[in-house]
Amino acid sequence: MGMRRAVGVYAATAFAVAAIIVAAGSAEATNGTPGTWRTTGSMATAVRFLHTATLLPNGEVLVAGGTNSTGELTSAELYNPASGTWSSAGSMSTARALPTATLLPNGEVLVAGGFNRNNGVLASAELYSPATGIWSSTGTMSVPRWLNIATLLPDGEVLVAGGQNSTGDLSSAELYNPATGTWSSTGSMSIPREDSTGTLLPNGEVLVASGFSRTGLVASAELYNPSTGAWSNTGSLSTARFFHTATLLPNGEVLVAGGQTFAGSPMASAELYNPAIGTWSSTGSMSIARSHHSATLLSDGAVLVAGGQLGGASAELYSPTTGVWSSTGSMSTDRSEHTATLLPNGEVLVAGGQVSGASAELYTPQAAIVDPSISAAGMPVAGAEGSPLTVTVATFADPDTAAVAREYSATIDWGDGSPTSTGVITGSASSFSVTGIHTYAEENAYSVTVAITDVDTPSNNATVTTAATISDAPLTSACSAPVTLGPTYAGPTATLTDANPIGTLTDFSATIDWGDGSSSAGTIVGPSVGPGPYTVSGAHTYTTVGPHTITTTIADIGGSTTTAACAGVFVTPSSTPACDIDAHGKITSANGDEAKFSGDISPTNDDEGDEDNGNHEGSANETNAVTYVDLGPSDRFSFTSDLILALTCTDGKSASVYGRGTVSGSPISGPVFYIMDLTARQHEANGDMNDRGDDNHHIATERLRLFGAHSYDSAQQRVRGGIDIEVDMGNQRGDRRRE
Repeated sequence: MGMRRAVGVYAATAFAVAAIIVAAGSAEATNGTPGTWRTTGSMATAVRFLHTATLLPNGEVLVAGGTNSTGELTSAELYNPASGTWSSAGSMSTARALPTATLLPNGEVLVAGGFNRNNGVLASAELYSPATGIWSSTGTMSVPRWLNIATLLPDGEVLVAGGQNSTGDLSSAELYNPATGTWSSTGSMSIPREDSTGTLLPNGEVLVASGFSRTGLVASAELYNPSTGAWSNTGSLSTARFFHTATLLPNGEVLVAGGQTFAGSPMASAELYNPAIGTWSSTGSMSIARSHHSATLLSDGAVLVAGGQLGGASAELYSPTTGVWSSTGSMSTDRSEHTATLLPNGEVLVAGGQVSGASAELYTPQAAIVDPSISAAGMPVAGAEGSPLTVTVATFADPDTAAVAREYSATIDWGDGSPTSTGVITGSASSFSVTGIHTYAEENAYSVTVAITDVDTPSNNATVTTAATISDAPLTSACSAPVTLGPTYAGPTATLTDANPIGTLTDFSATIDWGDGSSSAGTIVGPSVGPGPYTVSGAHTYTTVGPHTITTTIADIGGSTTTAACAGVFVTPSSTPACDIDAHGKITSANGDEAKFSGDISPTNDDEGDEDNGNHEGSANETNAVTYVDLGPSDRFSFTSDLILALTCTDGKSASVYGRGTVSGSPISGPVFYIMDLTARQHEANGDMNDRGDDNHHIATERLRLFGAHSYDSAQQRVRGGIDIEVDMGNQRGDRRRE
């Protein structure tokens, strides 16, 4: 099998590498006329074909090895697109014709296998370092091979499969690991193949199509699965071929074009492989039959084929949209077994080949001139959760001063898991901005990604990220506790409203300060999503009565807080006093003073005994007089005083006595109406009301009105309304008065 067979394999491999690099490159200015070729600097080696060409990360092109009339070559050269000139790139340790060349993720180039007329088919491999310009040996393949395929896998390893050596055509495959510099075996193809093509599909699998086998040409195709290391058959081509090209199209399909029949005749037909269904279909045929040609995917999605046997200097373009081929400008000289490399600026460099010697030339597509590269910058975003934002997320510039906004599209990923949205592009000349509309549900720091694309040339694009700082929406609250509480309370203390219309109930927490030195967590109820209103409730038991301030503090998980204070909430005593008296109780002021009364007590009748059938009003002017009031087991009485009183029981228990009314004076003054319940276990319960008296030994007494309910031991009946009382007053001299 002759050396000239394998150029189709190389062209497909070289193209695949170039396409990967261009996606990350930046466009440079071009000097050509769209759809035409122009010459550029020639290589130093007089004649070179069956060589490799690899686009490096810096935009230069590495050409290595090949052959000419003097034999296989070790030399390598670099093409500089900016200057259009070539320079030496050192030499490989072994001369090679038609090896494979693969750009590794670390920027180095792996050259493996090939043919040397002195050594035959090669198993050795070498690495070129663009950083140092030096070649170095690396691991050797398990078997010598050439006319094989080499494909960079998504995990960074390199798959080589098939080919030929002294034993014949090969079905074996192996993997190169850049991290260790070693090769390892993987699954073998179902049949031996040489001069086939290998194409990395979007799903990570590798399609190997057609080629030459020991039994002749084969139309079959196989898929390699990197995850399993196994091969599986897929649909067969309608026409078997070798020396053909295979090009991955933007839609994920694979275009196979040209090639050669077993009889050696070039072909014009082309076919498309659909990975989704695993079948091939015919598409338009080239205007000229070709084999040993090149095929390059352009930045606008079209495929440029050039030269080849029978193709001469001609070139044509395939449109994936229409499936039709059209003629384009011709090269300056005939070429076959040459290389074609897509440059970062969208032009195509062809170099060397049969007949053409050391010359090189450039093809200028329409896209390379009309759509120069764009540059973009992100703009910071700020706002509050739940509030619709209309913000500028990015700006970009296009060197083409004739560009207009409608030529571009923008997609915004807001970074919060929501669907992407379409940006609105405004501006003119070389300055544009991208605006988006979005509402964040929660406060946080987000990373916003903006992808900008030139609609006419999808490869002319830019992606930028920017920061979005979203603050917590403010909260508002109000008191909802009642103005009067019993000692034990369970109910609302505050209402809450969130300014975020899409806030969530689970974001809130509440703490209730009950105003007596204790606090507890509040329970919040309301809609699961929305601004509210929400209700905060709690439960508490007071040990003191009187005025209290209940304060409810509500917090959002994002940091917002609000406080609702209920001032002057009055806690009343329970219907049963805090202590029971067995015999005598004594009423004194809270600060230790005795109760002060003014007015007089006048009897309405003179009945004697334990019960009196009238209301008692009168005066007690005796010096150091003590007023005794006989009460039943559950009598209630009321009085007006300017002091808050305390009840002290003979059994040592005590409780505060509070009422409601206006308080003034020092410490408390003004008329206040108080109610106190006394409960006795005996029929009689005595309350002592003591006053120090004045300097004239008079007691200052105020009007005292007694009322309430009474329960008799025998019948356990409770009678509400006025009661009969008996007042017994006396002094230290022994004077007493009973009314």
